[in-house]
Amino acid sequence: MGKTFAEIVDCLLDGDKVRRQEWEDDETYIVIREEKLMIFKPEDKKFHPLIVSIGDLLGLDWIVVENKKSIELVK
Repeated sequence: MGKTFAEIVDCLLDGDKVRRQEWEDDETYIVIREEKLMIFKPEDKKFHPLIVSIGDLLGLDWIVVENKKSIELVK
């Protein structure tokens, strides 16, 4: 089971990449960049400002794609 949006905010603040399981493209994710929520779209390989929908706020399927803390431990 995934996390709520409120739970995922802490992950974003830690520098993690997160996404919703319902999103069809596994390479789409959100991060905090330049003090804004940004979504990475693989089709154009660019970051765009994220407009959070009610569905996103209420979604229970948020997952961490890449955990920054785990990556730092491996280095």
